Amino acid sequence: MSRDERLPQHLVPTKQDCKANSQICASSLFWNIFVAINVVTYWRGTWNLCSIWFFPDDALLSAMCSLGIGCVGLALVYIVELLHRQVVCCLKCNRDVYCTTNTPGNFVGRMVLLYIYGFLSVNVWRGVWVLLDEYFLVDEEFASNLVCHFVG
Repeated sequence: MSRDERLPQHLVPTKQDCKANSQICASSLFWNIFVAINVVTYWRGTWNLCSIWFFPDDALLSAMCSLGIGCVGLALVYIVELLHRQVVCCLKCNRDVYCTTNTPGNFVGRMVLLYIYGFLSVNVWRGVWVLLDEYFLVDEEFASNLVCHFVG
């Protein structure tokens, strides 16, 4: 008896199911590649702009500026978002859990917040990365990279 014969009929995949799954996989692959390219492009642009804006002639000051902006900014945005959820959403929805409404304004707000989080996250990465490049096992590139790889 084959495996398909032992399964209930509604669990046996049909040719249409396999074709639909193939289309879903192809679509997922496309969107994953599309998103990956756009994330890299965004990070590169943000990183390089910060390199121009934040003390381009002083690596330590530039890194500390990015790290400070990123950490303080993330903390502030997190606090504001938490307060927003507690005050506005709970009052509006009249319940204790965070509610979402699918309005254009809410979508735009989420995209702006995502952009801000992205900018701040790039700054944290940039600050740590520049500090590591400039001050951590500078003469031992392989050791520096190995330690970072295993610690991270």
